[in-house]
Amino acid sequence: MCILFFDFQPTSEASDYRFILASNRDEYFNRPTDLVNFWDDNSSICAGRDRHPVRGGGTWLGVSTTGRVATLTNVRVCNSDINYSAPSRGNLVSNYLLGKAGTTEDYCANLIATGDQYNLYNLLMTDFSISDAKMMYYTNQKNGGVVTISPGIYGLSNARLDSPWKKLLYGKEKFTSIVKTPNISKSDLTEGLLDLLGDTTRFYPDPNLPDTKWDDVSMENLSAICGHIPGYGTRTHSVILIDKHNHVTYVEKTLTNPEDPQLPSSTKSIEFDFCTKS
Repeated sequence: MCILFFDFQPTSEASDYRFILASNRDEYFNRPTDLVNFWDDNSSICAGRDRHPVRGGGTWLGVSTTGRVATLTNVRVCNSDINYSAPSRGNLVSNYLLGKAGTTEDYCANLIATGDQYNLYNLLMTDFSISDAKMMYYTNQKNGGVVTISPGIYGLSNARLDSPWKKLLYGKEKFTSIVKTPNISKSDLTEGLLDLLGDTTRFYPDPNLPDTKWDDVSMENLSAICGHIPGYGTRTHSVILIDKHNHVTYVEKTLTNPEDPQLPSSTKSIEFDFCTKS
């Protein structure tokens, strides 16, 4: 189950950053995926890419050179409740990064209008080309909708924003300690967040985890921030840092062989500046 933590517009005057994000992608190991890079068919997008032969083409997390950031998590439900003919949710991220449907507010209005066409999801979006950038959160879950996110630290997994899952509460506390470390260097910040994303501490049983009819052994393994079961689990750790000068550092650590989590991972780092309007 995917999980992420982020600090939007850190309130500490000593912070060098506008945005800090640490994210785990959990996915089936046999699902083909491109590593993070600028996309061949649109070089304004920096992201990994889902290459599923039928439902691929989108992404779960990305940054555009124009200043946009978006990330998506699915909402955990039973397999029997999934509509396999619904549109791919990964395109919701890439379409936002491409600026389709206009402003973030316009895009949110489009999400509301089309929400019932998709399987359940959470989507976070912000546009740093705007000096007073706002982060918007949308979910198409029952009684969901659009929420404007205030500056601060948050956690999101496969339920609602800041749901009280034990691993989310634990991870959010560790994330807060890392990002609030006085005078921490960028390299130490990055390594600390990657260590957090690799944490295998299990929190099971947890009454707040959804009942998806998986067996207890699977649920116990996936009750950690970083978990694996045969054929499925945490494949990718991602850290995104955006400083006050709109310089982006995007670090991705990926299992070289997802079927064997004990093998070494590969790490890739991309840095660039936003090409925002003057």
